[in-house]
Amino acid sequence: MYVLHAKGIYDSGSRTLDATGMAVEGNRILWIGMYDKIPQPIYDKATFLDLSDFYLLPGLVNTHVHLEFDSTPTARIHYIGQSQSVRLARALAQAQMMMLSGVTTVRDAGSSWELLEITDPSLTSLYRLPRFQLSGPPITVTGGHLNFMHVEADTPDEIRKSVREHHKRGCTSIKMMVTGGQMTPGSGPDRESYSTEEISVLVRESHHLKLPTIAHCLTTRGFVNCMEAGIDSIEHCACFVRNQENLLLERIYETDVMQHYQNDHRFFMNGLSASYHTFDAVRDGIKKPDEREKFLLMQEDRMFSIFSKLVDLGLLPVVGTDAGVSNTFFDETYRELELMCERGGLSEAQAIEAGTINGAACLGLQDSIGRLAEGFLADIIALVGNPLEDIHAFREVPWIMRDGEIVKGSDI
Repeated sequence: MYVLHAKGIYDSGSRTLDATGMAVEGNRILWIGMYDKIPQPIYDKATFLDLSDFYLLPGLVNTHVHLEFDSTPTARIHYIGQSQSVRLARALAQAQMMMLSGVTTVRDAGSSWELLEITDPSLTSLYRLPRFQLSGPPITVTGGHLNFMHVEADTPDEIRKSVREHHKRGCTSIKMMVTGGQMTPGSGPDRESYSTEEISVLVRESHHLKLPTIAHCLTTRGFVNCMEAGIDSIEHCACFVRNQENLLLERIYETDVMQHYQNDHRFFMNGLSASYHTFDAVRDGIKKPDEREKFLLMQEDRMFSIFSKLVDLGLLPVVGTDAGVSNTFFDETYRELELMCERGGLSEAQAIEAGTINGAACLGLQDSIGRLAEGFLADIIALVGNPLEDIHAFREVPWIMRDGEIVKGSDI
């Protein structure tokens, strides 16, 4: 048993920062209160840890990454050309990187079948890893987005069988590509791949097997299909149409369509930080943007506007970074939180909720993670600064406990 003495303890569920003491027994939180009022039975048998210079928060939940991708502009080509062992080694290293940055739970949102081995005890004993939810290869149409991960399904029967195959192999989440995507040539990122009825088949079968669902979605029609079919979390929500003047993808928010989902508290992930570094040189004034870059930066502004509009509708944002795609790194989950506040209009408390209790509920784990509350798993991070006053505090995480085990900062 540990007793932690903190400057403040923040519970995402109650938004309090009053308590200064916490007891952890095994892998669960046993007690939270004022440090000077520790119950005597706990006091008598606990090991005391002085974290009085730090604020304690729930470990972050990142709901959308690709652990086998290498964060380069040619991630797809590298993935296809590399062996299973190379991809798994990279995934382990990048998962540990996430863990040490304060992310205690991760959902991989599209991988090879072989990535499922990452939960093998013979590997997890060698690395400091987060808790995983694994989707395996996404279910896509023939020739659809991420078809190179080798799961294609075109009919309701094929979709149903694929969900069952994913469950049989050990997947703990089901992902569907309801539109094409920019990483896969020919898949049509401005084109829908599945109808409402076909998505509904996936949702019904997944929920029957108690598996949460996640949908890659880049168009407004795709968004509508997902909402009507009951997908648990809709990813990207780009609202793309093809601009006929320059043939680039343009984000068009259709208010009259989207307002039908007012107060539908579905989860959504924009991936605000995905590929954000692509324009670092322009943002830093090192280079002037060309016409294409000006257009893309305008689309970036629209992405943040769409994010705010979806929040105003009542949809629930989650933190998913799409780490692994071009210029999107595994130790920068903090950037998603910052952008939610700085350009997405959220308060610090709202952003923290997106990265903790919302993410936990999105994964179906709301009864065990995402909060610092008695009975919850002891996934705890320590921050130097107060994130309710400055969201940048998540950049410095000197101490981490996952599942009751100290994985960083044992010398504090």
